[in-house]
Amino acid sequence: MKTKGKRKRLIKPRGNTGNSVPPPGRSRLGRLKGLISSHPKLLALISLSMVGTLLYFNSIHNEFVFDDISLIVKSKSIGSLSKIPEILGMTSRPSGYRPIRQISYAIDYQFTGLNPVGYHLSNILYHILAAYLVFLITSFFSKDKRIAGVAALLFISHPIQTESVAYIAGRRDILSALFFFLGFYFFLKLRESPSKKYLFVIYLSYVLSLLSKEMGVTLPAILLLYDLLRKPLTRENETGPPANQLQGFFKRLKEILRRHWAFYLTLLVIAILFTFHEAVLKHRSRQLGFYGGTMSSNFLTVFNIWVFYIRMLILPLSLNAAHSFPISRSIFEPGTLLPVSILLAIFALLIKLIKKKELYSFGGFWFFITLLPVSHIFPHHELLAEHYLYLPSFGFSLMTGLLFSDLFQRVRWKPLIYLPLAGLVFFYAYQTIDRNQDWKNELTLWADTAGKSPDNFRATLNLGVSYMSRGEYDKAIQEFRTSIQIRGDNPTAYNNLGVIYLEKEDFDQAIAHFRKAIFFQSRYAEAHGNLANALALKGSTDEAIEEEKRAISIDPKNLAYHFNLARLYEVKALWNEATLEYRETLRLDPKFFEARYQLGMIYTRLEKNKEAISEFEKAIELDPRSGKTYLMLAVNLMKGGDRENAARNLEKALRFVSGEKEREKIQSLLNRLESVPKSPEPLK
Repeated sequence: MKTKGKRKRLIKPRGNTGNSVPPPGRSRLGRLKGLISSHPKLLALISLSMVGTLLYFNSIHNEFVFDDISLIVKSKSIGSLSKIPEILGMTSRPSGYRPIRQISYAIDYQFTGLNPVGYHLSNILYHILAAYLVFLITSFFSKDKRIAGVAALLFISHPIQTESVAYIAGRRDILSALFFFLGFYFFLKLRESPSKKYLFVIYLSYVLSLLSKEMGVTLPAILLLYDLLRKPLTRENETGPPANQLQGFFKRLKEILRRHWAFYLTLLVIAILFTFHEAVLKHRSRQLGFYGGTMSSNFLTVFNIWVFYIRMLILPLSLNAAHSFPISRSIFEPGTLLPVSILLAIFALLIKLIKKKELYSFGGFWFFITLLPVSHIFPHHELLAEHYLYLPSFGFSLMTGLLFSDLFQRVRWKPLIYLPLAGLVFFYAYQTIDRNQDWKNELTLWADTAGKSPDNFRATLNLGVSYMSRGEYDKAIQEFRTSIQIRGDNPTAYNNLGVIYLEKEDFDQAIAHFRKAIFFQSRYAEAHGNLANALALKGSTDEAIEEEKRAISIDPKNLAYHFNLARLYEVKALWNEATLEYRETLRLDPKFFEARYQLGMIYTRLEKNKEAISEFEKAIELDPRSGKTYLMLAVNLMKGGDRENAARNLEKALRFVSGEKEREKIQSLLNRLESVPKSPEPLK
């Protein structure tokens, strides 16, 4: 009789060829497939993290460029997390109007100081998280991991994103989109299962998106768009003439607003208040009117730019930090009529697709709706930019993912789909890695930009600044003059030429260029301050004082202007005026050592020894290795009769002063002090 155990040995494993142990390779493959099917979100996060890191790895050692300098290197608000209330405007006027970005810099600073590597790593991390949310969102409403994977892969690899990721200041676009995506994702969850916690996250995400960048203002419109298109998702067999369909659309809109009026009203109020604050009260833009001088010219140019953006998403060649773009004057221009016709065809197609391919319509309308804040409804000084496409590119990625999914279902031989998709991703990846190198430093960035847009005054101007910062003055002069040839009313170029001539000690040329800069921009504080310096070096102290005062009237919080005015007052022996300006300098920055030292020198000259001693002691706290400060402190202590402390400070002065003459002077004072017998009377 066979045992129970023997029967078990006769049972063959299902799907095996007869061996008692399945092949190891097939077992591992099965486990991998099981892992993928059971943890698709984790796999997506790991995959996107690897792709994002590989694509942007060659950017992590790039230097700070362009706005990075003012936002990070010269910023006084990121040095401590205690400055966060100040950044948010809770304790004073906010230091910037995109505070969430500035707070993220403050966090980076705590870990890496002013090492750009840490800031680049953060940009890459935020970009990966944004791409992961693209995967979650697309997966949620398409119910297809293939579509979600393709959309997220295209989003993270597209080279148009380099201006937001490889450029540290471009973090505004990433953070705004990240919170935008987060709010939209929880909106999808809200529609699936209503919950107050989802509402809270949506409102919070919207506010954070707005405080990162203004493009987040369109989130309510995107949410309403999704609500409007949800009906075809469940009822695709709507028929009837266009009039009936339009009537059905408005009926659907009315129904949505009736059911969710409080939700949309709250978002609308936030959007209106924010737009009014930014566009009307603050008026951040330096653009004074419509492009081309008329509303029609302005928006015809915008339509042309929209088509240009579509082409850049499909075929991202000649990426550029400062595109030159023609202004449209008439719809009948060939360069305008064709783009307008293309847009009309696109909108007609998107409307037609609503009935049966609503996700295509959603992606297309997402692109145009999220572009509206930078479409010059309120004209902005930057006509177009690649970083404007960071958030809108989700629509393109979604539509491309849908297209490949549809083709995958229709084509029997799957390599016909996989090969073009792989080719597209590798093309985008190559372009991204190559473009990262252009952002390596100021010189590589603006040399590339000026080469691609030689008629762009901003490109040649910034290339000149790059040469000037490297001390290559002749090359800088050439670029500034080229910039002026392109645009005559170019105050920054004239000011920079003045700075170079000032360095060359050609004071007449410097003064002439500073005056030219002021002619084109009368309230140009920096030019007034530079003109004051040039006049002072030429010996025209009275004129210099007047120019420094003008600079202060324009920018009263600039401590350099107050300090320089104090120095000019010293030249004129106006001690009280100089004291007031040094005091104002120290009010603006209590840690300004040189202002503290000079104030002590004035008190020494005025024989106010107690005040002088106080200032020099404070100066030593700021710079404990300043030999000249120990010397002046000792001099004032000697005058006050405190020989013991005077001798101690003279010894410290000897320790830190390196010049032979200075050391001889200090040693002479020390010898004199030691040779005088102790006396209760102060040393005269």
